[in-house]
Order: sequence, then structure tokens, then C-alpha cells
Amino acid sequence: MKKRKVKKRRQAVIAIAQIKYFDISKTNNVEKIKKYIKLAKKKDADIVCFPESCVHKSSLELNSNVIKKIAEECKKNSIWCIVTEDIKKGERIYNTSILIDRKGNIKGGYKWKYIKF
Repeated sequence: MKKRKVKKRRQAVIAIAQIKYFDISKTNNVEKIKKYIKLAKKKDADIVCFPESCVHKSSLELNSNVIKKIAEECKKNSIWCIVTEDIKKGERIYNTSILIDRKGNIKGGYKWKYIKF
């Protein structure tokens, strides 16, 4: 009986981007996020994760240009990304984690209702 050659799998590399929320003069962190996506890819990461609510100062639509720019950068660098932001759906705002694949597609997410006290 022949022995099957087992292909060794590489461990996934996860990058954590520790970025500050905002510079007071800016409305979003898109350029900073794009920079960290490129840096994570240079370090051979498979996925880069960003802190909660670090993308924009106010709530966004899921199909906003800001999210599209992040997805485009994921595609350019062939890397997965997780960003969490307040996403407006209808009249409600949800704190939503968005999973973007290496082709720039939103592959999943998790949302929970945002409640102001």
C-alpha cells in the first residue's frame, strides 16, 4: 500500500492594527487603514483586524464609499480584513463587524443594536 503524501498546511497569520480613533481634523481613518492593510500584507498576514469604531466619526451605510475603499485595498493586497463600525440600516444604527475577503467582497458580518443611554 502506498503512503499518501500529506501536504503541510501553513498556520494563518493574523495582524492586529492598533490605531487611534481619530485626529480631530479628520472625519475618517481610511488612509490610515489602507496603510495598515498594505503593511499587514508586507508582513505576510492573511487577515488584518481593526479596533471597534475606528473607520468614521459618524454612522455609515454598508455600501458607502468609505467601506468600498477599504474593500478595494483588500483586493489590491489580496488580504482579508475585519472592521467594526456603526452601520445605518433603515432608521436603525447597528454596531457591525464586517468581514471583507481578499477579493474585496463582504463575506459576512455581525451586528448588534446600538443603544444610546
